[in-house]
Amino acid sequence: VWSETERPAPAETRDTVLALPQPGWLLQSTADDGLVRLHNHGSDDQPADTVLPDNPHYARLAHSTAT
Repeated sequence: VWSETERPAPAETRDTVLALPQPGWLLQSTADDGLVRLHNHGSDDQPADTVLPDNPHYARLAHSTAT
C-alpha cells in the first residue's frame, strides 16, 4: 500500500531546458502544461560532418509526452 503523499514531478514545478550534446538532444519541460519534450538535433546515425537526405518517417525531430 502506497502511503506517501504524491509530490509533483520536476516537470510540473518549473520550466527546464537541458542540453545533451553527445546524442544531439535538447530536453525541455514546461510547468504550465507538465509536458516534457525531446528535440532531436543529431541522433539520426549520420556523420557529424555530412549532410544526407533524411527519411521523414525514420528521423523524427521532436518527441513529446503528450503525443
